[in-house]
Amino acid sequence: MNLLLAVCALSSGATLHPAYDLTAAALRSEAKRSFQDPRRVRGLGQSQEIELPIFPTDSAKVTLRITYYRPREWASVVGARVGSAGGRTERDLEAVLGRTLRRIDHKAVVFDLQAKLPLPEEDNWSLPSLRYELLNEDGFSVDGSAPTLALPSPRDLLGTEYHCELAFPFPYEPSNPPFLTSRMQKITLRVTVDDRIVNLVFQI
Repeated sequence: MNLLLAVCALSSGATLHPAYDLTAAALRSEAKRSFQDPRRVRGLGQSQEIELPIFPTDSAKVTLRITYYRPREWASVVGARVGSAGGRTERDLEAVLGRTLRRIDHKAVVFDLQAKLPLPEEDNWSLPSLRYELLNEDGFSVDGSAPTLALPSPRDLLGTEYHCELAFPFPYEPSNPPFLTSRMQKITLRVTVDDRIVNLVFQI
């Protein structure tokens, strides 16, 4: 089911989930605190892993780690990453926060993707195609904005790590029922790996 059907089906009295009902000022404050003390982010987020086969090698796999952060947690993680980079200033943090806060302020569910390597020694290899979809508790969905997981050659990546964000923006108007309501307790990230479907459930 799509988001338009979800808007029609939800109760007109539904309110936005409090985890997503935050101001940019509150998120910026959270990021600055973690920028000054990156240790604050230890233990944040909920992570699950999927093993992806590598073709044509039968035995080798890439482990895709998917972490869900609530908006306040994600702002903290962004601040900590900038603060841990070394030599960064609060001006650098503001530049990074511009993009992050626009996503969160426009109501987006954000995941962090990491692919742990090593990779097989063969030069010619490929990963399965991936598709991401976010479902709320009522079974309505929005598609993710991240492309299919695509990695450079094994020679370039050996001993390194793939890293990207996966965002699910959802339209929100105070006069309309939101995609994530205050009564909802979980979301499901549906990952389609070729023809195989994996449902990952996270608590909001």
